[in-house]
Amino acid sequence: MDHISENKYSIKYKYSVTILPFLIGSYLLILLCVGVFYWRSLSSSADMQKVTLLSTASTVLDENLKQFVQDSSIFLYKSDTQNALSQMPLDNTDFMKDVFYYPSFHSTFLNNLYLVTADGSVLSSQGKISDPAVYGQVLSMLEHIEPEVHARHGLVYLCSYDKQPDVLLLSREVYLWTGDAETTGKIYLGTLIGELKSERFKQLLSFGDECYSFAIVDEGNNILLNLTDLQEEELYLLASGSQNTFRDQRFQTEDVALYTDPLRLMLISNETLIYRPAYTALFFQFVIATISIAAIFASVYYVSSRIAQEFQFFIRKLDNTSIIDEEAYIHMDTSDEFVTLSKVYNNMLLRIHTLSDNIHQQKLLTKDAQIENLQAQINPHFLYNTLNCILGLIDLGRTQDCKKAIAALADIERMSLKGEPFCTLEKDLSYIRQYTFIQQLRFENKLQFLI
Repeated sequence: MDHISENKYSIKYKYSVTILPFLIGSYLLILLCVGVFYWRSLSSSADMQKVTLLSTASTVLDENLKQFVQDSSIFLYKSDTQNALSQMPLDNTDFMKDVFYYPSFHSTFLNNLYLVTADGSVLSSQGKISDPAVYGQVLSMLEHIEPEVHARHGLVYLCSYDKQPDVLLLSREVYLWTGDAETTGKIYLGTLIGELKSERFKQLLSFGDECYSFAIVDEGNNILLNLTDLQEEELYLLASGSQNTFRDQRFQTEDVALYTDPLRLMLISNETLIYRPAYTALFFQFVIATISIAAIFASVYYVSSRIAQEFQFFIRKLDNTSIIDEEAYIHMDTSDEFVTLSKVYNNMLLRIHTLSDNIHQQKLLTKDAQIENLQAQINPHFLYNTLNCILGLIDLGRTQDCKKAIAALADIERMSLKGEPFCTLEKDLSYIRQYTFIQQLRFENKLQFLI
């Protein structure tokens, strides 16, 4: 009994090590598949959203920049402008009055629009600038952009301006039109400078959110426009690939070239915020998995313990059963297979009990047959000897002893012929007294009896 309960390969152990790994492994596999599928779906959705946002934003910006190129080309190379700029000194500035008829020259897009002529004059929509402060400011702008804008020979150049952080300078040079689109080597007439509102870019890129934001950088990763929550130093490190984690948040960048090359529109994705729902979902899945595994373990342990208890009950019952009586039978209150097992066990006990009774009865019958056989062998000799003894008593004239002997013989034969298996002690003693009386007559003082 002790050996069975302490055996590490008991039913409880086998049941647990067989069922638990399968259940827990299957459950964890399902959770892993769900987690991987959810993560891949979220990642794929995020990638698609990045592509959509970047494509939409670059398209919107390029359309506005292309509108400026188109409007400025029409304005700068129309006859009135070309004729006025080709005559030096500049006397006619009437052509500047209609600049705001062009969509991209409107105040919603530009703060101011200036045209610096080849002789150093500065024009605006109000005509020639005579204010020294404004004049000096425009020349400062021209000095800032002149190397780059001149290198582009009439192509649009967009850059930031340190003295006006909220303004981007959008400029291009104008040359004398000769019927050839190639401007290299042509006569220089002036430079068009537009103070582009950075607020306009913010409006165009307003579809960003806390997870996605935009910035415009040049080929040296210098920041022209920062619409993110990052500092410019941090954005520079991110754009150059030196670092992608700031303030415990991880960022990723994708960029696309804008119409005004070499500027790039950069989409900054806050990976921490994007995948936070995934992290939260995985955490809850881990909690649910832990609780479920604990529940599975508890249920398997409970079931295996109940099964082991049922078997232990059977073992104790078998071990403590020495005789087959009512206490030996097993009565179960459950409705499972143990009820069938108890019925089979009880039927087996009943068959054993019946077989034992039959064997016992057979033994009794055999013993009775043996006794009867012995009696059958003893009775004729006893009868003959008793009759000879009575005959001798008659010869001796002992009439009274003859009568008693005949009466005793009659009682003995009567009891023998009835063949009752059981009788009272009184009858048995009477039989013994009759028998010993006859034997005493035969052997007289040679026999002594004590009853």
